Amino acid sequence: MITVIQSRILALLNVPALYAGGTDYSGGWTGVKNVYSGTTAVSGYVNLHLSHEKMEPIRPAVYMGTKTYQYQDVLKHDMITADGSQIRCLYQPLVIVCKDTGLMNAQKQANQLASNIQGILNLQASRRGLNNNWIVLTVKGKRMTQSATGSDASDVAEARAIVDIEVTYLNANGA
Repeated sequence: MITVIQSRILALLNVPALYAGGTDYSGGWTGVKNVYSGTTAVSGYVNLHLSHEKMEPIRPAVYMGTKTYQYQDVLKHDMITADGSQIRCLYQPLVIVCKDTGLMNAQKQANQLASNIQGILNLQASRRGLNNNWIVLTVKGKRMTQSATGSDASDVAEARAIVDIEVTYLNANGA
């Protein structure tokens, strides 16, 4: 069920609003590549990855967590049903990794992409019928992390942002 929810979250992000520019990074990106479905990652596109096991060097990239920031699947409520259904909560960090010349430029890209993701998921959270098993999708916020590979303004640097989301869902049959 976790992989199904993660795949659906990435599918929600396959929209033009994801790669649009904004106040932090006006240039935007060329488009979206669904690396999780077999497409090859391409520089300049927002590359969506389901697995973080192989962190590719092509940026920007969105990962379903990393080894440091992993999902948590927590039991919220047991239900008294014949099939043992449960209400569970998936806490999923979306890790955004961007690279540019100079740390400030990389941070601007990561911040812009995180803001785009928040906006898309907040819009989806307000709509009903995302998935029959989803009860609530909540965007908990974003945080910036440092992952600089160069400190000089002319060095290539990498910056990360994390968008924390929470999905409360029905786990039918307790499986």
